[in-house]
Amino acid sequence: VGTCLAALFLAGARNWKIMNKPIRDTVADYAATVSILFFSAVPYMTSKVRRVDIEKLQVPDTFETTSGRDWLVDLGDISPGAAIGAIIPGFILTVLFFFDHNVSSLLAQAKEFKLKKGSAYHWDFFVIGINLLITGLLGIPPVNGLIPQAPLHTKSLAEVEFEGEGSKKKEVVKLVHEQRISNFMQAVLIGIMLSPPLLEVLGLIPRPTLDGLFLFMGFASFGGNQFAERVVLLITEPELRETHNEYLEKVPWETIRSFTWIQLWFCALIFALTLTPAAMIFPLLIASLVVMRKVVFPRFYQKEHLLALDDDGMEVGEGDGDEGEESDKKQLASPGIADREKGETKERIRVADMPKGKNGSIVGSIVADNGL
Repeated sequence: VGTCLAALFLAGARNWKIMNKPIRDTVADYAATVSILFFSAVPYMTSKVRRVDIEKLQVPDTFETTSGRDWLVDLGDISPGAAIGAIIPGFILTVLFFFDHNVSSLLAQAKEFKLKKGSAYHWDFFVIGINLLITGLLGIPPVNGLIPQAPLHTKSLAEVEFEGEGSKKKEVVKLVHEQRISNFMQAVLIGIMLSPPLLEVLGLIPRPTLDGLFLFMGFASFGGNQFAERVVLLITEPELRETHNEYLEKVPWETIRSFTWIQLWFCALIFALTLTPAAMIFPLLIASLVVMRKVVFPRFYQKEHLLALDDDGMEVGEGDGDEGEESDKKQLASPGIADREKGETKERIRVADMPKGKNGSIVGSIVADNGL
């Protein structure tokens, strides 16, 4: 709990009034790191604390598997029946990876981040497939994009500013430093930490500290999460419901409340399932949400209401920094956009008054007038 609370406190450094902006940004960026280092050192500060039996992270003394088995799995030891039976958990894990990685990718490339480079969803899955093959042969846990680590990584690379005042003050992303160095260095540092001297250091980290880290990542993902925001609104006094999201203006409150309660029940059901021996099938329950959203919900909710409540933050840019054709149309249709610059307005009027050519276009008129 201490690790989580300290990390959350330091992560809010950008809102502090003390110190200058570069220092506040640095403190916020390394909030989790500072918190982990401090609370990992707490058990060793005094002799009284050192006498307390605190579970540490279990690591091997050398670069080997924890159980001492060989690195390569002997596939010959697996019976045909076990191989066939493995298809069932394999299918469930495939469903989990498909949804987990897709959602992670979408959240990490949401429109709010204003990314300029394109996505690579198919390439991602190809790389994950190769990784699954290698990790399966080695008998080690597979890897894929995770929530909330993936979107938190993107957010950590972003330059942000604040808009609005008071309760309507919100964090807006100016730009994201899109590069591959941070991902590559993360993998390099993980490899370095597997060396025997540093493995011993990892073994000194208390397990509660790591639990606090996971709590922090969960709470940190609530920022900008519409579902979490709507849950808070359920217990908020009606006169005090203020948010920068447009769904409160577009969707009736009764619709918001019923939709949020359904999400809460599903969330509670999935969480309860993970505490039972049947926890392994929870990916199938997550997959059923797609059917609910595409087939069941449209029968009870209007399409525009569903888009406002269940489409926030999930759109991905085209990779060119633009919002797309629909966004351009909305901007042109917005009042006041065409009149922001007087020079542009005059130019539009002048062009609009130009005679049209035979094909009805301004270009056709210019070509015809020049005898081309």
